[in-house]
Amino acid sequence: MATEFAELRGHDAYSLLGVAPDASSEQIQRSYRRLMKGVHPDLNAGDDDVTSHAALLNAARQVLLTRRAAYDEFRRRPVAPPVAEPPPEPVPAPVREPETFPYAARPPRRRPAPPRWSSPRRVTPPRRRPRRRIRVVPLVLAVLAIAAAITFFVRNAEDQPEPTPSAAVPAKLAGTWKGTLKSPADKGFQVELTLTAGKTNGKVHYATGEGCDGAAVPTTTWKQALVFDTAFDQDGCDLGNLYVTSVSSTKVAVELHEQDKTLTGTLTKS
Repeated sequence: MATEFAELRGHDAYSLLGVAPDASSEQIQRSYRRLMKGVHPDLNAGDDDVTSHAALLNAARQVLLTRRAAYDEFRRRPVAPPVAEPPPEPVPAPVREPETFPYAARPPRRRPAPPRWSSPRRVTPPRRRPRRRIRVVPLVLAVLAIAAAITFFVRNAEDQPEPTPSAAVPAKLAGTWKGTLKSPADKGFQVELTLTAGKTNGKVHYATGEGCDGAAVPTTTWKQALVFDTAFDQDGCDLGNLYVTSVSSTKVAVELHEQDKTLTGTLTKS
């Protein structure tokens, strides 16, 4: 069938069309049309399996309608059984001859050479780094210098002793004087100065900040003014010396010289 009806590719024509061997030509045509409706190439474009099956249906129809007698005769022929190939002959295994002297071909063993004796090496101990000696004298001098510097700064930071009076308060300046000291660029502050005739010290009060109360000690005269050196217990109150000049029995002129400005004013006796 493979050589005479090669277009069937080994398939049975009656089985492909689904008809009996004694079916009529009309039955073959009717079955062919029914089967081709599902596998027509125009309806299944691009499907290789459907196209191949449609070609088999066409070949089976053509064989049964044109060469049916020859095909039926071909189907009745006995099929020869396949000829079995003889099994391959076994390959004999190689025969290995036994060795007559198995140890004759081995080379003789060599004895190891005796160890060579050498003199022991001298091990040099590692060098120790010399310890750094701490020089005591420079260290003591440095400590003493630091202590002296600390003492110097502490002494300078302490309050200065009160000034030593060198003059007495004259009678024309005795009393309690009140007024305001100010400058062109500063509003100033209230001042109260209390002096006693013949005494070498007085009291002064500045109404600035939290208030400053201190001592006013006459030290010297400058032109017509009596210079008072002030001393306060509060920090930031000692602004400078007071220069007091008598104007009348009820007024005195006072000047306060600071570092960058001068405050002036007239105090009235209360």
